[in-house]
Amino acid sequence: MHKVQLIIKLLLQLGIIIVITYIGTEIQKIFHLPLAGSIVGLFLFYLLLQFKIVPLT
Repeated sequence: MHKVQLIIKLLLQLGIIIVITYIGTEIQKIFHLPLAGSIVGLFLFYLLLQFKIVPLT
């Protein structure tokens, strides 16, 4: 059972990263930013970590 919980946690974390990257790509498209969408998503993820919206653990 412990291994299944670990896999579910890993998939959830991966899903969060994919969603944030997708949101960054959409922000880049809407505002026609000269940065890649993945970079915008990375910056968005950084902000979420700094404001403790997404926990580090």
